[in-house]
Amino acid sequence: MVELPKEMKGAEYRVLDVTGRVIVEGKGNSNLLILGLDLAGIQPGIYIFEAFDSRRILHKRFIKQ
Repeated sequence: MVELPKEMKGAEYRVLDVTGRVIVEGKGNSNLLILGLDLAGIQPGIYIFEAFDSRRILHKRFIKQ
């Protein structure tokens, strides 16, 4: 689960591996601030979550164990 800032409702998002390859991508619901990401199929490691809209980009690094 990822909680976005309120001004980023409906933002597009993607999860990248450390080489920059896109693993998961999609668009959030314009009524919700919380995204439920299904990451069960990815390997353990370090990943980058990116959410973006026309005005800003949010980057967060996380570890899948």
